[in-house]
Amino acid sequence: KKDDVSKTIRKWLKALVEGFNHIDKFLDERKFFVEHKDVKNLVLETWVKECCGYLIKYYAQIPSYQLDEIIRRELSDVQNKTPLMAFLFSRMNVFNVQLQRQGALIQQMNALVQKQDEVIQRLMQRLQQK
Repeated sequence: KKDDVSKTIRKWLKALVEGFNHIDKFLDERKFFVEHKDVKNLVLETWVKECCGYLIKYYAQIPSYQLDEIIRRELSDVQNKTPLMAFLFSRMNVFNVQLQRQGALIQQMNALVQKQDEVIQRLMQRLQQK
């Protein structure tokens, strides 16, 4: 049911935001994580991935405009969105860089495949001539 899906999405968004803020605050109070921001980032990333893993199961079950409304509604109530938004923005940029790298690799692979196809075609032509 769409209502159940909406409730579940709201529940996981709330868990994502509140959990992120609590974890962020908890880690900021620990000297180790203050000194090792990369480890802190891994902890936060794990939390976000876990929540998003549950959320993604429901995304396709409702129209995107409805999902947008739910996200806007849930995030509008959050007092301090800055840590989460900064984290999501940086993750989005890292993801985009990774996509660009993968796209470049795919283009290189396609070029190699095309060259191999040309070589195979030439060999086939030679075999047919003999």
